[in-house]
Amino acid sequence: MINEESRIKIKNWLIQIKNGNADAAEELFEFIKVEVKRIARLYLKNYKNDEEILSEVFLRIGYSIQTFNVFKDGYNWIYAITKNTALSFNETERKNGTAVESEIIESVPAQSDSIDDVEMQIFLEQAMAKMDERDRQITTLLYVNELSQTEIAQIMHMSESAVSQRKAKILKFLAKFLKTP
Repeated sequence: MINEESRIKIKNWLIQIKNGNADAAEELFEFIKVEVKRIARLYLKNYKNDEEILSEVFLRIGYSIQTFNVFKDGYNWIYAITKNTALSFNETERKNGTAVESEIIESVPAQSDSIDDVEMQIFLEQAMAKMDERDRQITTLLYVNELSQTEIAQIMHMSESAVSQRKAKILKFLAKFLKTP
């Protein structure tokens, strides 16, 4: 999860990059590359492509750095670029016939091989497969990435109340899904 201090660092690096500082670009890359991959995995159908997405995201940052508004949140700007890059990549794969459906919860590594853990992962995969795209994203941001509703609202360009309503809907769905034989 990106905290306020990290958001400030990211914004400062973007401003430095915008002003031509190549060292800032390298520092930003090292600082945020894991986060970019994590964000990409929220949208990618084939998680094996996260390295390609990482490269493409940083190319797009370089190409569009002059459009970065220094009065806005740099993390959200990078998040939007990453999301759009991943979605474009999925569309390209779909058009080329190379798309591979990934497991929904692949980003949550099993802590053990216990039956309970395996059953829970299977349950979550089945439940999330029945959700619409936005609910899957919100579920992942809430429970996998442990973001607050405020952070999710910013990332998803929604109001906090809309996120709260979606969360309530998701919890009801999961409870109902759990009771279904």
